[in-house]
Amino acid sequence: MTIFEKALDDEIRAFYIPKKPNILIQIRHVIDDRESTNADLVAVLLSERYLSSEILEAINSSTFALDRKIQNIQHAVSLMGKHAINDISTAILFRRSVIELRSCLSLEVFWGDATDVANAMAFINKNHRYLLSDEYTYSIGFFHDCGIPAFSNKFDDYKETLIICNGEKCNSVTLEVNKYNTSHTVLGYLIATYWGLPDDLCKIILHHHDIDFLSKSRDINEQIGFSILKLAEHFVHRNKRYCESPDWQHVKSDVLNFLKLDIKKYIDLEQRYCALIC
Repeated sequence: MTIFEKALDDEIRAFYIPKKPNILIQIRHVIDDRESTNADLVAVLLSERYLSSEILEAINSSTFALDRKIQNIQHAVSLMGKHAINDISTAILFRRSVIELRSCLSLEVFWGDATDVANAMAFINKNHRYLLSDEYTYSIGFFHDCGIPAFSNKFDDYKETLIICNGEKCNSVTLEVNKYNTSHTVLGYLIATYWGLPDDLCKIILHHHDIDFLSKSRDINEQIGFSILKLAEHFVHRNKRYCESPDWQHVKSDVLNFLKLDIKKYIDLEQRYCALIC
């Protein structure tokens, strides 16, 4: 066992970490098999009750803004591709795995926020085409705070911790480390790694509250994903809470410069986002 695997195992023992469902393992096996066909993936998806209908519901949502409605899972796999279906399936199955988890927070509110950020990321990416797929940017937004449900399950006072952070308009990482000796970003990274998410997505989860990450990273996918995430978080905060997101004042200039958004383009993009969700 490597040092990382031991750390992962120890962390999993300390927190409730949802196990990967067998259906996800089967999906990944088909995708990794170079000789597999779309029909093989369709057969796996149809073997799990409700999954194919949930995938179709997600694909046909305004998030992906397809030109026409996808009627069946065969068409979805053919149009979107295996890796996109994997991204969407992973998000659906992870949410299912923690839906009834005991929590000091409202997980309904949590998933509402996560979905809003995911949708905002896909919207930003679709409008400016930043090399990443819409499904991948959606996954970043959906999973970026995936450590929070496990945190809220283990620590009964975690809600009060977040209230303090909201009052001080700061992210929660420093206070979490001081109180709990770890953070939701570290736990989220371990969960994402355990669930087999791509390495660059896992690193974004780990560093998404690091205001210097954009300059530290040398990976273009990490830089794009981080930048779109911070802008999406800010759009959601402004729309739902009428204030800036906690990190925005620190990253605004670097993020907008990296995404090549001047003030006019930035305002126009935010206005179009607000018009879309209102």
